[in-house]
Amino acid sequence: MLRTLLNCVPDCAAATHRCANWKFERGISKSYCDCWIHEHADTGCGMIPSLHHLHLTQEVARLGTVSAVSRHLHLSQPAVTQAVANVERYFGTALFTRESTGMKLTAAGLICSQRIERATTQLQDGLSELLRRNGRTVANVEQLALRLTNAQLNALTAFTQHGSFTRAARASDVAQPTLHRAARTLERALGVALFERTSFGVRTTRDAE
Repeated sequence: MLRTLLNCVPDCAAATHRCANWKFERGISKSYCDCWIHEHADTGCGMIPSLHHLHLTQEVARLGTVSAVSRHLHLSQPAVTQAVANVERYFGTALFTRESTGMKLTAAGLICSQRIERATTQLQDGLSELLRRNGRTVANVEQLALRLTNAQLNALTAFTQHGSFTRAARASDVAQPTLHRAARTLERALGVALFERTSFGVRTTRDAE
């Protein structure tokens, strides 16, 4: 289940393609769209932003200014600004226009924001179901999701794909102890068994898959 939820993380190439389609469907020439895709094809798709950075970007879209998000979440303005910049770098395009009255979503930003909203909602719903099935209750699933790190989620995905910590570490170019620690930290954070030892070695549990 958890691995399936990780597929909800926004995909840069698909988001870029959909943004271009959005422009084309509204009368902007296909040649412009093709140029837009080509121009941004290599600028995004870096490290997937953390769930925390995605959340801060959504809060900027909702509240309209970095300062409002800073006050609401008791964070520094540079921290919020950096989060938005990281998400924009991943998608390879500006998600906001900066105006004297605040920040407004661009056409690309609107589509990416909708994708992020769907992804985070599905992740939170899935976590709620996962915890209920294991007899656990959490007061704030949103905060639990935000505490999960990319390293933890990537470790689980890599193990599931490659079948062992050794092969997963080699494929991910990460030291095995580092990957193993991240996976076990995720397990403890959720309070749900994600790995089990069998006669054939360690494997993921049904919940993890």
